[in-house]
Amino acid sequence: MPNNEQSDFFHDIGLATTKDGAIVGVIFAIGLLVGIIKVEVLSQKLAIWILLAVGILVGLHRLVKNRSFFSTPVDGFVIGFGLVFGILNLLFGNIP
Repeated sequence: MPNNEQSDFFHDIGLATTKDGAIVGVIFAIGLLVGIIKVEVLSQKLAIWILLAVGILVGLHRLVKNRSFFSTPVDGFVIGFGLVFGILNLLFGNIP
């Protein structure tokens, strides 16, 4: 089943889609950068950077193969968080 048919299927039966996951990822990244969500432990900061790297890999996988790497909402979250978090940190230098 191609990815867009799978995404439409999830949407039709009321489950989260890639867009839903991306929206949650963007909200999480903005909350982290604004300070609503705080990361206190060094290992959590490392996990955020790993998630950023995975976001780039998932985005490239979807671009090249046009298929989900994990599942559609997880792919959306990872891509949304990775892009917003990475771009805002590069622009403003507000790396946690």
